[in-house]
Amino acid sequence: MKRPGYLLLEILCAVALMSVLLGVVIVRFGDGNKRLQEQQLNMAARRFITECRRVQQYNMYAKFGNRLGITYGIGNNYFLIEETGQPAEKYKFADEGCGDIVFASEGEIYLSPLGSVDASDYITLKHRDNPELNLILNLQPVTGRLEVDE
Repeated sequence: MKRPGYLLLEILCAVALMSVLLGVVIVRFGDGNKRLQEQQLNMAARRFITECRRVQQYNMYAKFGNRLGITYGIGNNYFLIEETGQPAEKYKFADEGCGDIVFASEGEIYLSPLGSVDASDYITLKHRDNPELNLILNLQPVTGRLEVDE
């Protein structure tokens, strides 16, 4: 009569198969985490660009003296939109699910009634958890257009 049980070969095969599956899962999860961070960075940049365009449109059609400006600072995960003589509105990247995105530069953007800015500027966004992952936005001087710098 044969005793029930596992052979050493069966156990080794099961351990080898589990190791391969675990390796695949770890590689996919690590890559997925980086893709998620890149998506968060892109979403935050799109949000910032959209708000800059809204400010630009507002300034082009606003009454004399009422102008909006944008202020951002190093290490902040928010930016402020200020109107002349009014309290600032705070826009947080966390509201879009991008709370780990911060500015790596600081500055102010004031657009003229024609929608232009005085000088060009580079605005850098980065991910807190992945310091080498950053995105540079280029603010063009004449048009006031803000684009992702490749």
